[in-house]
Amino acid sequence: MTEPTQNPAATTSSDMHAYNPGAPVLFRHTKRDVWGLGIVIRKADDRVHMQFQDGRKRTFIDGYYHFLDAVDRPLDITMSIVDGLKSMCEGFDDEQRLTNAPRVKEISLDEQIVYFHEKYEDGFQSAEWTEDHRGDGRKRPLKRHRDPAVAKAKDLLSKAAFKQSPAEIHAAAVKVVKMTGLVPAKERKAFAGIEEEQLEGVTNTLRALLYGDSKLQNRFNAHVRALESAMGRTPSWQLATVFLGLVRAEAFPVVKEGIFQRQANWMAPGLRLPERPMGLLFERLVAMTDATRERMEEKGLKPRDMLDVRDFMWLTLKPAGRKRIMEMRQEARLAEPTMPQEDRETAAA
Repeated sequence: MTEPTQNPAATTSSDMHAYNPGAPVLFRHTKRDVWGLGIVIRKADDRVHMQFQDGRKRTFIDGYYHFLDAVDRPLDITMSIVDGLKSMCEGFDDEQRLTNAPRVKEISLDEQIVYFHEKYEDGFQSAEWTEDHRGDGRKRPLKRHRDPAVAKAKDLLSKAAFKQSPAEIHAAAVKVVKMTGLVPAKERKAFAGIEEEQLEGVTNTLRALLYGDSKLQNRFNAHVRALESAMGRTPSWQLATVFLGLVRAEAFPVVKEGIFQRQANWMAPGLRLPERPMGLLFERLVAMTDATRERMEEKGLKPRDMLDVRDFMWLTLKPAGRKRIMEMRQEARLAEPTMPQEDRETAAA
């Protein structure tokens, strides 16, 4: 059994609930890279039994999960690793043994990229994409146009701007959030209506979130708590991430829960997003968005920033996009010359 330590900072048993129990989740031990990756093969109320790539099974008891970090890999890679680990796990066939989710064919990132090229042949540099999503030069830009919102946010919420009073900073933040559709209208109104006595806490945590140098998940959690207290309700992922995602659009995404969950089904299959924003999960979402962007660049796409990546996710994973990708998948199957005639007829039915 793994030796205990007095590290108070990391994963706890409550954090484990953030992981999707129905999907394969890979873990690494933060102090033992030589073990490779591992999966939970059985768990009880107070402990988990794990299989690692070095061939060893190990047990961790509740209170010691801070040694374990979730590792996100695309679904195809994850399932390949899981298959190898499961092959080492004979002898764990009792009723408590964990099972992986059925291998439903999720939409892959490569399929998203193919569909995106169908919509925008020249990618993010096309005139059509620029007009639809970045800005078309009008004096009063539409809420879907990202460049004016980024410019406004960088100006009104610059580091120097936080020398103003909490009321002035809040007024500036309201102007930013009202010019974009990244946050629902009802929540934009709730944010604008924060009482004066609550403004100092919100603006202090916003400054720390944007320009602080402490751990990101701690800064993020503090800002979520401040918004929650000031608004009397839990902020959405959109509101919790919109200022960071506009002021520092090159590095951080504005998270839309449903779309990012669908992206995670392929890029981070063990990740499940709760309604309440959490710093631990936001760090994983940042890493997932980075990995998505890197794969897009390998395929010749060149997003300007994380807003382009976010809008790519939205375009390809909203209902119309998913429907077209499924049609393209079926068209590809029908075009396969080796498919028997009866199978081609079944696929076309």
